[in-house]
Amino acid sequence: MPSIKQELTVLGSKTFNLKELFTNNYFIIPDYQRGYSWETEHLEDLTKDILNITKIDGKHYTGTIVAAINESRSNTYELVDGQQRLTTLIIFLNEIYHYDRNEFKDIYPIFISRGTKGNERNVLTPNIETRKCFQYAIIQHQDFNAETKSHESIINASKYFKEFLRKDDVDPSVIYNTILTKLNFLFFTPEQNREIGIMFEVINNRGKQLSELEKIKNFFIYYATVHSRERLRKEINLRWSDIQISLSKAHRTSNDDENAFLRYCFVVFFKTSKDKSWYVYDECKELFNVKDCNEDYIDNAVDRMRDFVEFVALSAKHYSWFFNGDQFDIVYNGEFKTELTRCLTYLRSQPTYASIMPLYLSIMSRLDIPHQVVRLLKLLEVVNMRLYVLPDIFRRADSKQADMFEFAWEFFNDRNWNSENDPAITYYNQVAIKGDIFEWLFENLVQITDAFCPENRFIDNLELDYGESFNYYRWIGIRYFLSCYEEHTRSQKAKRSFEWKRLLTGKKNIGHNKNDQLSIEHIWASKNMEAEFPSDFHTKRRLGNFVLCGLSSNISLSNKNIPDKIAELEKQNGAGEGALDMIQVAELSKIFRLVYNEMAQRRKTKNYWREMADKICEQREEVFKKFALDRWRLPNEKTTEIND
Repeated sequence: MPSIKQELTVLGSKTFNLKELFTNNYFIIPDYQRGYSWETEHLEDLTKDILNITKIDGKHYTGTIVAAINESRSNTYELVDGQQRLTTLIIFLNEIYHYDRNEFKDIYPIFISRGTKGNERNVLTPNIETRKCFQYAIIQHQDFNAETKSHESIINASKYFKEFLRKDDVDPSVIYNTILTKLNFLFFTPEQNREIGIMFEVINNRGKQLSELEKIKNFFIYYATVHSRERLRKEINLRWSDIQISLSKAHRTSNDDENAFLRYCFVVFFKTSKDKSWYVYDECKELFNVKDCNEDYIDNAVDRMRDFVEFVALSAKHYSWFFNGDQFDIVYNGEFKTELTRCLTYLRSQPTYASIMPLYLSIMSRLDIPHQVVRLLKLLEVVNMRLYVLPDIFRRADSKQADMFEFAWEFFNDRNWNSENDPAITYYNQVAIKGDIFEWLFENLVQITDAFCPENRFIDNLELDYGESFNYYRWIGIRYFLSCYEEHTRSQKAKRSFEWKRLLTGKKNIGHNKNDQLSIEHIWASKNMEAEFPSDFHTKRRLGNFVLCGLSSNISLSNKNIPDKIAELEKQNGAGEGALDMIQVAELSKIFRLVYNEMAQRRKTKNYWREMADKICEQREEVFKKFALDRWRLPNEKTTEIND
């Protein structure tokens, strides 16, 4: 049979069925291509199409395959477009082969692997990101522990097709014949391989959207290829595998997740505006002009790319530590591990982190001086709490983010700064800075926090004045605030640690004990006595009207009266499996009894319950304010002790 190259027309294109396409030919997925990404919905669409095609005569146009001729190996093509579909069909055919190796023995040499023993060559070679997984899970048909989202997709596809072929209404022989002979592809090879870069960009603006992270990887490899920088290409491939594994460990693998991560890295490494930082791919194309062939320019660009990729890989590791405490515990064996663990626990437990993440990554790049990193991370948690977690400090969630990004960039890029050689003052409050770059960042973070959230405003944000419409039940930080308070009271009164995993546990991950997930409960229920005191009544929205409890308690307590609710909380708070075991619940019970005894002679009118709730809130809020001032104080603020 003639090769595809011989069959192609003058325009470089022709239609082939799958058997014709693969016979005597090999396909490589270039490293600039994304890893395998088809999800179950795409697999379902494919099998539905194939089942429909089995019922009709003739051939079915399935899509276009764009490939570049590999000049170094005969009958070998590098896939530019269509690689996801072809990979899927090979996985499908591999499962048909393993369904009955005798009946479908022809599949292996045509689509899977060819050559004599010891000299086998895979017909389809994926990019480096998925190559190992493809070899074990598909070619060798063995178990493989997925490390990245593309690995998970490959394993999922294999499992899906295996189950599909065992359905009662599916005939594997009919499916095999349909895939082989009825699926037709337009196969196109550009006349010059230099067209591939342009075509790749056009092609990847349609279909499944690439993340910005995938785009810059592709662009850097394309740049390295155009300018014959093979070492850079290899280094990118090596590091990108590490990046993908780290992001998988962080459980941040969606396109939006990758875009956000890359943005954080970009604002640390390159000085850019907050708005432009959302378009990293476009920014990189401007920074590194492929058309500029000056050797000095290329050398500088390659060095800069290499350094950036190294930073992204390092940051991905630190990103995994931020979101996955177990990963930090396994990997990090340096000094101050206990202190760093504590800092990371607090930071990952806060409900928002977008404005401080570049600072976190910038600070973590200096783990060569761990005690300074611990000092800055402790302050970073305070800064985030007071500026971005507290309600109504800023009207916009990203206010002053540009300053935070600039702090991160300066700290990373001017690491040898010293006040003796270059005197400086803080961005806010114009305080003179003395010392090195660590002192520069520390003082700037203190002063920006003091400028926008001084002590009096900090306290005001924990109080609800009459006429204010805010509801602390809607505050994103209330679970974190009450968890920190619980941790404090445990250490002070019970000498027991607080399980922070209970705060981070989602509903999907809880077992039979729903109290493993912490929830917020009203003390005076929003719907209790609703006719007299509506759900948005001032007292019902106060910070002191909320207590941290387990999810099962939250469900069972519902709209009971205050005494009944507190009695039930106290009962569930006792020892035994599934117990709440919350010190603040015991404190609440004590406060309630004091208030109840104080009001013993009062008639139980509707205002009796309102006044009781107000008194409970007032006592709890006084304790909360003193705790908060001590817990999140700035170095220039005095310590406030909590009364027992």
